[in-house]
Amino acid sequence: HRQFKTTMIRQFRQDWRNIEIGVGDKDSDAWAYSDNSLKHVIIIRPEDDDDDDDDDDDDDYEDEYEFPARTVFVKGWKDIQKMLLEDD
Repeated sequence: HRQFKTTMIRQFRQDWRNIEIGVGDKDSDAWAYSDNSLKHVIIIRPEDDDDDDDDDDDDDYEDEYEFPARTVFVKGWKDIQKMLLEDD
């Protein structure tokens, strides 16, 4: 999955050079984005999050899978919206 996605993103970037961020829900997504020098954001899937009130869930998710450095973990699309608006 990682190699396929890495190759597809590389091809997309030839036409859309302004792509700066990749959003996914798997460690292979984060690696494919990282391989293409994109900022990588991972949405923690609800089934991977046992307790919505526990702020340490992101650490548990990161420990369970291997992610590239500087991976950003969020709980959903609203968090991504906030993150993008802060970058403006």
